Amino acid sequence: MKQLFATIILMLGTILCQASVYTVNNNNPSPGQYTTLTSAQTAASSGDTLLVSGSLTSYGNLSISKPLTIIGTGHHPVGNFPNASILGDIDFSGSSSSVHDVNLIGLIVNSITFDVSNTKHMYVGRCKIDSYVGFSTDQDSIVLEGNLFASTGNNLIWPTSLSLTENDITIKNNVFNGVWNGLSPSSGGNNLIASNNVFLVYAYLFYNSCSDWTFRNNIFYRADPNNVVTNSYFENNIIYHAYGSNTTFPTTNGNTSSGNMATDPKFTNFPSTGGYYSYSYDFTLQSTSPAINAGTDGKDIGLTGGNGYFQRYGIPNVPQVNQFSITSPTNATVVPGGTLQISVMSTIAR
Repeated sequence: MKQLFATIILMLGTILCQASVYTVNNNNPSPGQYTTLTSAQTAASSGDTLLVSGSLTSYGNLSISKPLTIIGTGHHPVGNFPNASILGDIDFSGSSSSVHDVNLIGLIVNSITFDVSNTKHMYVGRCKIDSYVGFSTDQDSIVLEGNLFASTGNNLIWPTSLSLTENDITIKNNVFNGVWNGLSPSSGGNNLIASNNVFLVYAYLFYNSCSDWTFRNNIFYRADPNNVVTNSYFENNIIYHAYGSNTTFPTTNGNTSSGNMATDPKFTNFPSTGGYYSYSYDFTLQSTSPAINAGTDGKDIGLTGGNGYFQRYGIPNVPQVNQFSITSPTNATVVPGGTLQISVMSTIAR
């Protein structure tokens, strides 16, 4: 009953115009309309939403074939319902004209591969990516916002063996534990922007060539951006405890830098010598932080600035029940015609 009630509240809180909402729940017994994402996608029409319940069992791989919004419970839910919505590998199928306007929010996924050419208006937000996000074809208009890239290996991959054209890729307010691999468009890129991210890998950030990017208002805590990067612009970033003790940003090989700082950003709670992401850490800024209001837009450098948002637990900004209890009768047994009193708390994460 708890899962059913949480699903109902989430449905009521999701405001969608002229679109249907389908619930997916693979728990046993299942209170959802569907137990698999594949069956829910088949039933859904373009523009519909799939609400995926938290579960200890993965929902498996998914090949997305139509415009959909898929919303989970967050990658580290809190309260009485601590289970996350876990998926395997996500890719895309169908023609490029049919796969667009896809939103993935509040999920744990192993990997996401954009493998249909020229897809547009794709959004990944508040997800935990256990492996990587990969680009294997030409892409346009993709936003990665507020995600946790958990792997200490490759976090972003553009295959270097392909000739790719990438435009309007925005990567903002994410935490990266790992490196970027081969992020160089073959014919130059327009509006390739990484802003207000935090890079935690203790290594060179770029594993293979990286070119034509703008890095703005990011914090490089241990990560060193000076390896194999060309024709990129570094503006108002902070570097601290970088790999090899480097404290500068690249200014050769077509790179330019301005307004950057080599200083402690003074996170509220984070090891002074660095580390990988933990839910116990707090990446907000102390009142004495040099990152406060120091971005190119007059806002903070790092996760708390810019026009994006990082939610520590990945909880979507839709209503969800996080506390549910039966207050009367105390033994939760009701005779026919009797009264059952319940207490429910629902919150909306920013």
